[in-house]
Amino acid sequence: MGKAVAGRVLIIVAFVLTMLTIVPLALAFILGLLTTDATGYAFVPFLLLVMLGLPYLVGALVIAAVLATIGLMLGGYRGLGITTIVLAVAGAAGVLLWIYGVDAGWF
Repeated sequence: MGKAVAGRVLIIVAFVLTMLTIVPLALAFILGLLTTDATGYAFVPFLLLVMLGLPYLVGALVIAAVLATIGLMLGGYRGLGITTIVLAVAGAAGVLLWIYGVDAGWF
């Protein structure tokens, strides 16, 4: 009984951590799209803050994926755990592609 409860708690913590990182990324993306002018530049202070924190967001998403995996192994909520892992891995991959794309001049 205690193992399953620990798994559920880990998955819920991982899901909350994932939402705390995915929501600012999505908000920055939407604000960037809405405020981009004809020259292609977007002036959004929030976007700058998110971009400065991208390595920390990737770290948080990796930690969330690991916590959700451990929670699944302990017998936590399957649906929420798999959703958390998929969101965390997709978010981390998107952030890494964003970083590499900006460095390579794709954007």
